[in-house]
Parts: sequence; structure tokens; C-alpha cells
Amino acid sequence: MKVPLTVEVPWSQITVLPEGAQSVGHLEIRLAARDRDGALSEVATVPVRVVRAGEQAPAEPLRWETDLLLRRTRHNLVVSVYDAPSGRVLTQVVSVGP
Repeated sequence: MKVPLTVEVPWSQITVLPEGAQSVGHLEIRLAARDRDGALSEVATVPVRVVRAGEQAPAEPLRWETDLLLRRTRHNLVVSVYDAPSGRVLTQVVSVGP
């Protein structure tokens, strides 16, 4: 089944460092799915470079969207956002199913 996924992270939780006239953050989005039998998928790691103009954090959160292809059964989806400069990890578990 195709499952749409949107990850939203407040800019206040992202460490951005100056790079020229921009502020740049380096994140990793890590995804894994566990089915009801306990089988765990491989952890997918997606590097994400975010660029923010100016010094002020925008009021709107950073959004990252994708579609996942999963077997047609109930899964617990573990989504983690790793902020590389700070070492902070934000994690959420979501149940998805047909």
C-alpha cells in the first residue's frame, strides 16, 4: 500500500549554521516500519540539507513529504529526525494500516 508521510519540525528545533548569506541545517530523516508480527524493516536514512534565509526562524515548521510503500497490513512506523550539529533526535511512532 502507498502511505503518504509528512514530517513537520519546528525551526526552533533545528540547528542552523551560517554559510555565506544563508543559514544551513543538516538533518537525517530515519524511517522504519514494524508489522504486527514484530518484523522490522531496514532503517532508511535520508539526508536533508535545509536552507533558511535570514536569522529569524520562520513561524511555519519545516515540512518534508514522501510516499512509503508498505505491505497491506497494520504497521507501527517509527520516524526520527536527527539534527547532526546538535546531536538531538526527535522521534514519533505512528500506526498506519489499510
